[in-house]
Amino acid sequence: MRSTAAWEEALDRALAGVDPTSSPEERVAQTWTAVVDLFTRERRLWVTYVESLAESARAPRLHDALVGAQRRTREELASMFHALPEDPAEADHRTRVLGGFYQALLTGLMVQWVVDPEDAPSGADVAEAIGMLVGSPELAAPEPANI
Repeated sequence: MRSTAAWEEALDRALAGVDPTSSPEERVAQTWTAVVDLFTRERRLWVTYVESLAESARAPRLHDALVGAQRRTREELASMFHALPEDPAEADHRTRVLGGFYQALLTGLMVQWVVDPEDAPSGADVAEAIGMLVGSPELAAPEPANI
């Protein structure tokens, strides 16, 4: 449980260095570079965190602590990159969907850095990939058919 708190504190410190007045592209690059720097500086903390993910299946208190940490991180990540609507139901939905995407990215990146740090993506790689996804014609909404 202490590693969960340490993980949250370390992530909060890293994300506090992101300039909120930067352009969206700069904030994405700053965020993921800070996260990767954190993985390299505090490797033991992240190894412990990844181990706790598996342990949480057998430890209900740890499971509950991780659920709370993930929800807080999801909200922080969603609000870092997106303005959330004033309508509480819509804000909750956007936080869950957008924050969940960023949480999946964060956790996947963490696991890659724990398992294979020499070949894991850099912060710049992640920012570039997000830019590619945003501008991808393959992921664009289809044009309505003219009948």
